[in-house]
Order: sequence, then structure tokens, then C-alpha cells
Amino acid sequence: MVRTSQTRIGATILGVLVATGVAAEPPALTITSASIRPDADGYVYCVVVATAHKPIDMATSLVTASGADVTGFGSSLRASPLGSEDGRYHAEDGAGTFDDGESHCRVVVNNLRRQDISVVVTSHDQNGIVLASAPNP
Repeated sequence: MVRTSQTRIGATILGVLVATGVAAEPPALTITSASIRPDADGYVYCVVVATAHKPIDMATSLVTASGADVTGFGSSLRASPLGSEDGRYHAEDGAGTFDDGESHCRVVVNNLRRQDISVVVTSHDQNGIVLASAPNP
């Protein structure tokens, strides 16, 4: 009898978690692009675009092979379903660096699937001309 009550309580709690979406949330996802080196006096820039049916939580940075964050500038845009034509949330992050060494883009997102995210990292010369690009890892 005690075991049956515990089973019912456990099943009820699990049902509430699933119904509220607590158990269905995917874990944080980290995406790392290929490494790219800027031209002399140039820069590296990473653009991340995501769409989802729920609010988007992501952070974008440029890091070296040793893990040092070399992000020097960036931008961010968020749009709610009311501000988009398709009724979805939209996000775009950009991160750039003038660091002379090789770096890669690192994106940490919460509650999104990999297929909802696009990552492109580019190397530019001093005039902003794209010299190399590394699309979706």
C-alpha cells in the first residue's frame, strides 16, 4: 500500500513536470565554429542567427584555441513573435575581434535545437572585404 502511494505520487510529479515543460527542455548547447585567422590589420566576425517558438537565450563570443575570450565588439538583435512575420522568436548575435591570432566562434544557447541555429565566422581585411568564411560547424 505504501509502495502504491509512492508510485502514484511519483507519477503525478512526473506528469506535472512534463505538462509544464520542465522535463522537456533540452540542455544548454555549445556550438564551436572552425578556427579562422584575420588578415594583417583585419578582423574576424561571427554571425549567429536563431529562430524558435520560445524566447531565445544565447551568448556569442570569439575565443582562442586556449579558451581566451578575445571578443572586442559585437551586436545583438531580438524580435518577438509579434514583431516577426512568421510568428516566431528571432535572434541575431554578432561578435568580432581585432586580435591577430587564430580564433573561433563559440555560441552557448539554452532551450534550442541545433537545427534552429546558423553560425558563420568570417575573416576580413582592413577595408571590411571578406577573405575567408567558415559556415555552420
